[in-house]
Amino acid sequence: MSQLDGGPAFPISLKQEGNPTAVAYGMTLRDYFAGMALQGFLASLDVRVLREAGCMLEEQHRLLATMSYGQADALLRQREA
Repeated sequence: MSQLDGGPAFPISLKQEGNPTAVAYGMTLRDYFAGMALQGFLASLDVRVLREAGCMLEEQHRLLATMSYGQADALLRQREA
């Protein structure tokens, strides 16, 4: 994990006998932010607009993913400011 992804979103300690410092990182903060942004986009999106614009389903998915990670990146940059 790098600083660019915000680090782990929900790290947990897995302290066990013989390995007292084990940690499970799970998803990154960037992934979490992107998922939350995607939820918002999907809740407010009228897919008919995309379809009427000739945007095929695969293009819609790619566009939503790009927008979601773009929003996540903006949130991470703002945290650094």
